Amino acid sequence: MQPRHWRTLEEMGSRGRFCPDTEEQEEPPEGLSYHDWLRFKTTQAVETEINIQLGTYTIKSNHTEMLDERMSLHEDFKEVFGMEGSREQCARVQVTEARQWVRLVGLRHDCQYWVSDTREPASTLGSRKLGRLGAEEQWFAEAVQPYLGNALKGLELLVQADDLSEATYGYAQGRTNSKDAWSLKEVVVFRDPPAVHVYNVVEHGRRFYTTLAFTSDAHMCLQDFDPPTILARGLDEYQLLGGGLEGGVTSAPSLVISRSLNSELGTEVFIPARFLRGLLPECLLLDYKFWQSEDGSLRGYPDLARADPTKDPSMIEVEIQPSDGPDAKGLCTSKGVGVIRRRPLKCLPAEGAVPEVDEDSPVLTLINVLGAARGSALRNVAELMLRLDSAAQVLLWSDSDAEEDSANLAKIEFPRLGLSFTARNAGGEMRLYCEEFAGLYISNDRDDSVLQLLAGLPQGVLLQNSYGEMSVLVSATAKPLCPDDETDPFSGEILLARGDEEWVDAVGGVRYYLYAVHVSRRFLVMPTLAATLYLVLMRFLNKQYSVVFRLADSLVSDTGLSPEEQQIFSQLAFLQRDTSPDAHACRLKITLATEASRQLMPLPWNVQDELHAYVSLQRDLTACCRLSLAEEALLMESCDDKLSVELENRKNMLPMIMQDPKNTWEMTVRYGKSPELVDFDAVRDETCFERGADLSLTKVALVQYKRPEDMLGTTYLRFLNQIIDAGLDMSGKYKNSTGGGLMEGASKMMGIPDVSAITDIASGGTIGFMLCYELLTQSLNAKLLAEDNPHTLGCLLVRLMSSSDMCSKGFLSSTLRALSEASSDICETMPNY
Repeated sequence: MQPRHWRTLEEMGSRGRFCPDTEEQEEPPEGLSYHDWLRFKTTQAVETEINIQLGTYTIKSNHTEMLDERMSLHEDFKEVFGMEGSREQCARVQVTEARQWVRLVGLRHDCQYWVSDTREPASTLGSRKLGRLGAEEQWFAEAVQPYLGNALKGLELLVQADDLSEATYGYAQGRTNSKDAWSLKEVVVFRDPPAVHVYNVVEHGRRFYTTLAFTSDAHMCLQDFDPPTILARGLDEYQLLGGGLEGGVTSAPSLVISRSLNSELGTEVFIPARFLRGLLPECLLLDYKFWQSEDGSLRGYPDLARADPTKDPSMIEVEIQPSDGPDAKGLCTSKGVGVIRRRPLKCLPAEGAVPEVDEDSPVLTLINVLGAARGSALRNVAELMLRLDSAAQVLLWSDSDAEEDSANLAKIEFPRLGLSFTARNAGGEMRLYCEEFAGLYISNDRDDSVLQLLAGLPQGVLLQNSYGEMSVLVSATAKPLCPDDETDPFSGEILLARGDEEWVDAVGGVRYYLYAVHVSRRFLVMPTLAATLYLVLMRFLNKQYSVVFRLADSLVSDTGLSPEEQQIFSQLAFLQRDTSPDAHACRLKITLATEASRQLMPLPWNVQDELHAYVSLQRDLTACCRLSLAEEALLMESCDDKLSVELENRKNMLPMIMQDPKNTWEMTVRYGKSPELVDFDAVRDETCFERGADLSLTKVALVQYKRPEDMLGTTYLRFLNQIIDAGLDMSGKYKNSTGGGLMEGASKMMGIPDVSAITDIASGGTIGFMLCYELLTQSLNAKLLAEDNPHTLGCLLVRLMSSSDMCSKGFLSSTLRALSEASSDICETMPNY
């Protein structure tokens, strides 16, 4: 901390009395009595005073005491001072019913502890309902509409009064019905690509701030959420959500910390990072601590605990430019924009010291990657750079203060990856050169063979050098996810979780892979085992089975796997849901390649089950994914004695083929047991028409039936796939139903009924019966097309039930059989549930 400058008080008789140069000597108010005037001049003219005649240090004439634990244990106090439970010396400045204001001795900081405020903030940003938007403003409603029934459920939105026809983003406000928490939300909607960001409005020190609570696109958000939620929006269409609006933000005491380091900076107030989430990129919030000056601007000082001594030190300045005048009401509702600049420093400042700006180095201005207009050069660059990391970890810097669309792009940084690109002019062409790899720059080559190498690598970009040699740069911090959706097992969708802290920590120091493109431009050269594992995983998820089959032989390790390699290999477990014939062949090929390292690389799948599927689907295998006979025989040896019919026959056949493939040979073929088929139409069951068969449905557990919502279109189709894939019986218990996984809760958010919620019944349950009954009587509106009839689906499901249910006589099965054989008009007159 730099030495503080003190000055002598100017009053007569004040020799030996000093105050900091950051404080102004106050004049007494008019109309005081002589007694009050004298007290003010001697004890209250300045806040902080050292009297060397008396040997005292006073603040507002108050002596020092220990800091209240409510302040020293507060999370913001620890963030600023890093003192776990430290009891500092302080002196009281002012104590009221709602606030305790103290000054820390020797630290030049003030702490103001505010009790919780239960008053609700005013809603002033919005005035129009969604239904009142004009025709050219419907983009706003269309972006919000998918989330009104789930993530934004219960939120009554009021859209800003300004016209949104030409806007790239818009605002809205809304309240929830929460009685025990703050309910005001601010919603920011981006036009292209559509994204919805929801902020909680919270109170801190009797001022209102926002903190990001939910985003509909975790990739196009300035804040990372860990873990994200996979949401299904339709067939083969998924996206990653972040956060949620469950509950609200409860009112709590707050601690406002201010400081006065010198007269030049004035008084600064600490702004916790949580109030800047979604407003500034998260990478800046991690590396800098932000303080707000008296003019409203923000300064970000380097966080010494995270500072990298190998990088040039810098500080962040955020200039607030009001767009609609000052905040006359004092409700923190005035609008404005922030211009973010980075100023280089001569050296890394000590804790509490005033940073020394390097005036000889250029000042860079941050470009907003979310606000670029479609078709602009900036948008094209931003989309390319966002392949490597999320918007929260990408910094586009300009060396001018021009408008974003015309700004000169000077530098691009990826703090999490440890990568940076610098714009340079080469032969009249502007290129982005990678500073970590000399001579490599972003390539504009669009050769079809090279583009095929990039297929299935959404986190990769193409680099080249002046000799035309190419490489593919891939982010290693992107955790591949595969939607765990049993209703869509053949989906080729690849999702990337960019902010998974556990995954990122395991990657280590070098957080990217550089694959050299072979001179033939037909394949990539893997530099390390981790890079090989990652490429195999990505190719497998993209269903490039021939490439995976060829690369499998490279998965060899004679040493223990590193944490990075182990976590990639563990992700292979997600590949089990891929049941295509070539996928089984690739898993068996990986099994053979890693056989010698089995203790180090345990397999997440059952080899015998994979081999059975491979043999059963052999006719459908492609030529490039077929195992050799010797490989098949080697895999057969690892199986136990209890083989299926197909495996046993194949095992007996292999030695004969391998020994003499050209001549004829004989073997005994084993046949499996023929299935017993029961003809649905051959059963005549009239139990429901017999006298005394008026079974009251109250005798069975109808109360356990959870009726699904009406379904139309893709929602209906996904639910139908769930039922057929799992298998339905009369009790409603889905035989293969498994809950949880990455898709847990996603169906509920988008209005798709959850199978597990419909099947949880007590003994004697009738959910299978009730579901079919409602479809047959058309009381449950489930259609693919608007002109479809639910009765048709009910008839199909009845025939798909287990034969033990529908081919044996009983009241429930007889009722369903009768309704399926009757016309839909008659069934429609039946009683509803």
